[in-house]
Amino acid sequence: MIEVMEACVEGRLDEIRLEFEDQAAVCVVLASDGYPIGYQKAIRSKGWMRLTNGKIIIVFMRVRRKKTAKS
Repeated sequence: MIEVMEACVEGRLDEIRLEFEDQAAVCVVLASDGYPIGYQKAIRSKGWMRLTNGKIIIVFMRVRRKKTAKS
């Protein structure tokens, strides 16, 4: 995948061979309303079991917190 991304950035995607599988995947990004300018922070993420419909999913979460002199 890194090779593909580098080829995209460098404008040489036509030089590599892409292989596809018959499987599916999706990426969903959840962000607070107003992100990235002004948005509510520390919102609890919930409801995952209703979304999965009993199927296995993998969730990668990234929480970013700016460190200040007070924290």
